[in-house]
Amino acid sequence: MSPILRRRCFSTHNLCISLEIPEKETHESQKLVKRLLDSTKECKSRDEFIDFILNQYPEQGKLAIDNYKRYYNIKQLPKHHRVKLKAATIRTRNIT
Repeated sequence: MSPILRRRCFSTHNLCISLEIPEKETHESQKLVKRLLDSTKECKSRDEFIDFILNQYPEQGKLAIDNYKRYYNIKQLPKHHRVKLKAATIRTRNIT
């Protein structure tokens, strides 16, 4: 989503997501996109989706949150998000 639309049309409390799909799709990329879309539609809330991303993709989820904080010049997230982010960081360290 373009930053201009993001700022004009949505509050900082809205979750806006974008999927980047390779120009030359492979069977694997199609499976991944389908899995992400299926998981997204099952989420009942923004927090549930964030939990899904941090559990499945901790490194990418942490990067997305860092970018969000930088974009909105947010120094600290609410406590419940900090706990989830800390857990994701620990999982990332154990993966690498």
